[in-house]
Amino acid sequence: MTELDDLDYQILKVLMKDGQITNVDLSKLLGTSVNTVRNRIQRMIDNNVLRIVGITNPLLIGFDVHVIMGVDVEFNHLASAAKGFAEINAVRYVAYASGEHNLVVMAFFQNMEQYFHFLMEQVAKMEGILSIKVMFVGDEIKRNYDYVAHIEEIKQLNQSKELPNDH
Repeated sequence: MTELDDLDYQILKVLMKDGQITNVDLSKLLGTSVNTVRNRIQRMIDNNVLRIVGITNPLLIGFDVHVIMGVDVEFNHLASAAKGFAEINAVRYVAYASGEHNLVVMAFFQNMEQYFHFLMEQVAKMEGILSIKVMFVGDEIKRNYDYVAHIEEIKQLNQSKELPNDH
């Protein structure tokens, strides 16, 4: 895990709200130099802590079919199946899992025809797939990428649990 200090978290918090803010404006807002901001951002990018991208809402750009799949794969084919899913453009997320399924896959399609093509032409060719449990996602209630707010909440919770020293 990359060590981040309070300034790093402040930079991340601002970027979560406005990813287009300039380094000059960010440095003024945080009361530090432009070079410090630029170096901190570059360090977080280099360490894969931060990636500045435009995030689209797939439903608003025509991807109406959203599926989350629990996939059961023979253990000796798990890595190749994960790689196979990851190489498919429609797939947005692949992770190893423990519990009921050993892979979790999320994918978006414009229509059911594309989804069936995905199953019949791409997934069916993968070795070791034992079963797939599909959930079609309806209305999203929450989609949030603000991990910094969660970290701040955890810090506050941990501070409230600290007991005073009785020395």
